[in-house]
Amino acid sequence: MIPSPSDILLSNQYGSKVYEKFQESVCDKYKLTKMELDILMFLYNNPEKNNASDIVKVRMLTKSHVSISIASLVKKKYLARTPSGHGRMVYLELSSRAEEVVQEGLAMQQRFWNVMFAGFPEEDRERFGKYLQKIAENLNTAYQEGIRNQ
Repeated sequence: MIPSPSDILLSNQYGSKVYEKFQESVCDKYKLTKMELDILMFLYNNPEKNNASDIVKVRMLTKSHVSISIASLVKKKYLARTPSGHGRMVYLELSSRAEEVVQEGLAMQQRFWNVMFAGFPEEDRERFGKYLQKIAENLNTAYQEGIRNQ
């Protein structure tokens, strides 16, 4: 069976909703918003992308929401800001206090992964990863070039 665009979009929506449910326990325990948890996990999973602009660009989030969440994380002492010395660029660094949150976040992401891929053999998971990477490349190219209805 070849999935339709509607099937794929519906699957993505279910995935997002289920992931949000998994996030709730970590967010509740540490009194974080989902955006704050997302930022901590993004910084951990992408150490080379360590500023607000990277988060906005890669995750396609609004600058204002990212800025508010970063300010909150700094206030809660989960993040530190370090000026780059080159203009206005500021690097974000996870504090030692964030380590426990990140470890629980990683465990939460693994539980989500296990639910999403229940019943799939390892080779199918690997194949899916390759397909997903190609799909992401195709969609990124279309997004960057601009979509034109034809």
